[in-house]
Formats: sequence, structure tokens, C-alpha cells
Amino acid sequence: MGPASCIFRRSATDPERTFAAPFVDEILWVSRRDGVRRSAQSVAVEPSSAQTSQMRPTSRSSSSPAQHTAVIEDVRGMFAKLQWDIDQFDEIQREMPDIAEPLGFAAINVCISASSLRNWTVAAFIQRRRSEGKPVRERDVVNHIYAHVQQQKMCEDIANTAKHSGFAEREWPGGSVSINFDEATEGSPGGYVLRHLHQNGKITSIALNAFAAMEGCWWGELQNLGFPFPNTPPEWRRRKLAAAFGDGR
Repeated sequence: MGPASCIFRRSATDPERTFAAPFVDEILWVSRRDGVRRSAQSVAVEPSSAQTSQMRPTSRSSSSPAQHTAVIEDVRGMFAKLQWDIDQFDEIQREMPDIAEPLGFAAINVCISASSLRNWTVAAFIQRRRSEGKPVRERDVVNHIYAHVQQQKMCEDIANTAKHSGFAEREWPGGSVSINFDEATEGSPGGYVLRHLHQNGKITSIALNAFAAMEGCWWGELQNLGFPFPNTPPEWRRRKLAAAFGDGR
């Protein structure tokens, strides 16, 4: 599977809806009764509307995260921020291709949002499973995300390098980022293009495509993990589309 791909399946209850392969209860969990590690029967988890209230990450305080973030208080809100940053990157790549720095800055912002979304999702999922009496290991949840969001490991290493002022190579060994000026060709204007180089340059992906794929993969993975919400454009994206095309379509 390439770095800009993800797995999708049809919903059993709605054939028009697609999302990534479902989370299955086959990861190891610890029985509260006897402390024995068990592997539960593989059962696909279809999202339920009752789980929408369980999207807030674990916190040491009873205060809402919005006290610091203003507009983000749950997993869905952090996903919306990822969408915003991807949209900003897309806009810069298409409309300001002659300057390298804004493109690089925007790419870092996408990766930081993806890294934050992983943290919020893992915390909320573990909290829910614990309340159900089925505690789960954090690493198992993280690995599930990595399996369904192929760009996540890359984004986390980029985010950690940007946040901690030093090169971080943990989940994306042999990975690097390049930004080069591509000359104009027939049907393609010239400009700077940001690329991801995987496995010491053996595989290359264009960031514009990789980030667009990551948005779809993350939405599907959130459905898998029981955070169901419609895959509809946020209001700011609808307004941008309306401004560009007149009717939002």
C-alpha cells in the first residue's frame, strides 16, 4: 500500500457510505476480574449515535479544553482543525506557488494537527473503553491508527522535529521532505512543490496528494473507532466553495 492510500469498505447499514476498514475487538485487553490478558472475539464495531458524546479526551481538569483552544473541545473539533490546515496548504500550493516558505510552514501545521488529532483520539478511545470495563493498551490503539492512516507516522516525526527544535526520527525512518521549483509544463503551471521522500528516497509522494488522502483516511478511522459524524464540509469550506463556484458545488 502506497504512502497516500487508505483502506475503505462499504457500510453494512448504508451502502452509499464508505469508510475505512472497521476497528475490531481483537486487540489485547486486561480483565479487571483476574488481570489476565485476553484476546476478545473479532467483532466489527459499527458506529453508534450514542458514542458521539464520548469524543472528549481525558483531562486532569474538569474544565473544557475550549478554555484554552476557544473552539476545539473534542475529537471532531480537532479533526476540523486538521481539515482547515490541509485546506490552507492546498490553497497556498495552488495560488502562491512562487514562494517556498508559506508552503513549508503550512505543511508543518498539517503535521502538527495530525499529531494532535492522534493524541485526542487515543485519549478519548481509551477513556471510553475503560468506562465499558474493557481497558485497552495505548500502543494497540496507536498501531490501529497507523494501519489505517498511512501518512500518520510521517506527520508525527515532522511535527516532533518542528516542536522540539531537533531532528526526530522515530516512526518514519529514512524519511525526509524536499521543496523544489518545478518548471511549467503543458497543463501544469510552474512553482514550488513540496514532496515527501520515504525509505531514503526510494518512494516519493507529493504532499498535496498525501494530505488530501490523509483527511479521508482520518475520517474513516474515526468512524472505525466509534466517533461517528457526517462527512460533510465544515461551514468555512462551504463558503469557500460558494465563493469560488457561485453555488457551493
